[in-house]
Formats: sequence, C-alpha cells, structure tokens
Amino acid sequence: MVEIRVFDPEFNVIKVITEKDEVARVLALWEVAEESSEISLHPLESRDLYKVDFYSESSPLSGRWLYVESGHYQRLSKSRMETFKVKKVSELNERLGI
Repeated sequence: MVEIRVFDPEFNVIKVITEKDEVARVLALWEVAEESSEISLHPLESRDLYKVDFYSESSPLSGRWLYVESGHYQRLSKSRMETFKVKKVSELNERLGI
C-alpha cells in the first residue's frame, strides 16, 4: 500500500496517509469487518458519505470506497456492492481524521 486519501462529503481532502506504519494500522482496522445488511450506501441517497481512496498497484483494496461515520463501507461501483462494518469504529474514524 502506498497511500490512503480521505475526502469529506464535499470532496475536500481531510487526510492523506503515507507513513508505512500508519497505513498498516488503518488497513488492519479496515480489514477486520463483517458483512452488514443494516445500511446500503448510495452516493445519491446520502450526503454524509466520506470517500476513502486506497492507492496501490498490488492491493485488492485499491480504488474508491464510500464510508460513513457508523463504520459502514462499500466499494464505489456502478453495480450493487456488499456493505461491510468495521469492528473498531471510533479508532478507525480517528485514524481517518473523521
């Protein structure tokens, strides 16, 4: 993983994470999640969506993800995607600058 960029709902950059150890901490929190049917994230239905971009040539996480403060996230796609929820919401929010 090379870089993580976090955008607020208005697309302002709120944090850029490039430090290797911090990237690893965010990834560890992000990947410990379970599938959730509590919520569906759709860019046109919610104004509280943060965007989290993972930049890497080799990671399956590469790309843009939609994220809300409740810890729910899903990959941005034209197709309907699974929604997940992280287990340590407040810790991830703090590391993402939310």
